[in-house]
Amino acid sequence: MFIIIIDKITHIPGDERSRTNPGHGYGPHDEHSYKIEEFDDGKETALKARIVQLNSRKEKFRVIKGSELNVAFTTDVKLS
Repeated sequence: MFIIIIDKITHIPGDERSRTNPGHGYGPHDEHSYKIEEFDDGKETALKARIVQLNSRKEKFRVIKGSELNVAFTTDVKLS
């Protein structure tokens, strides 16, 4: 499995109150988030095409190769 993690930055301009009355409302700031896209083994052609597309747009991204983990939950109660 391959995973592409795309860094997203959204600029929030702030509200009118913060511009007209400094210290009130909320000022301009950037919000950082991530978009995750998953590609199964055998879909390397699609993965390469997506990498070329992201690179041409000058987007920041990372590619990770990984595998899914199996998780098991157990409960153990001991009384003495």
